[in-house]
Amino acid sequence: MDEERAYYRELGRRIAGARAGRGRSQGEVARALGLAQTTYSGYETGARRLPLDKLQALSAALGVSAPELLGLEQPSLTPAEDELLRALRACPDPAAAAAALTALLRACRPREAAEEAADVEK
Repeated sequence: MDEERAYYRELGRRIAGARAGRGRSQGEVARALGLAQTTYSGYETGARRLPLDKLQALSAALGVSAPELLGLEQPSLTPAEDELLRALRACPDPAAAAAALTALLRACRPREAAEEAADVEK
């Protein structure tokens, strides 16, 4: 039973990640599926089992494949992620690309950056 709960929690994390990565709200996706937002929220938390007949509609609403949602293939990049990766690869100066990436990571992970700075000071 614990394995089943863990599976649905992980499925919910993948669903939530796909939704957030595409900038959609739970309400938007729920409406696209003809569901109440609370029902859809239960899929994301793993509290509810996703019915198989909703899988195709959900994957279409999120713009990801059903195998990706099920964890059977690697996640696809969002258009913004794809653009960022292309720009990073096209940068003619590897040092500048590394510096830009480092700055981005620090901006996105302020707590970790602060902890890293504190470790350096020690």
